[in-house]
Amino acid sequence: MAQGGLNAALSDDEGDSPELHARDTIKGAAGLASEKMVLDMCRGAKECVEWLDSIGMPFSSYDNCLKEDIEFLDDRFVMELIVEDSTCKGVITIKDDKIEAIQSGLVVLATRGYASIYHGHSTNAAEPTGDGVAMALRAGARLSDMEFVQFHPTSLSGS
Repeated sequence: MAQGGLNAALSDDEGDSPELHARDTIKGAAGLASEKMVLDMCRGAKECVEWLDSIGMPFSSYDNCLKEDIEFLDDRFVMELIVEDSTCKGVITIKDDKIEAIQSGLVVLATRGYASIYHGHSTNAAEPTGDGVAMALRAGARLSDMEFVQFHPTSLSGS
């Protein structure tokens, strides 16, 4: 599977700035990206990276979750989001034929997208079937730019 990284301009030096990062991002998007959104993202990236660093974010392990005694609910399938007054309040899950409503003050969807529809032409795993995207849509989320799917060059024909 292809793995990614995190990009952010961490200084305002001559060769590294949020504006240069935004320019490169817009160029890479072939003019299809919203310049304002890209610039906002690039200008906020340093603060996000610094915050992640301040909380000790280990990008390849769950150490901080374990330190904070965050409970992992493995092997559950999320069926629906619990939405009240346009606010997500939790999830409805199923595990071993048991349906459970789990209330939460914060819900983060990290469902891996829908790239498995390109089976055989993608380095993505088989799991990203679009279920999470559909669930968010049913709950009232606004989706945009869904045509943007990353393809690693090694998955393209003839490479």
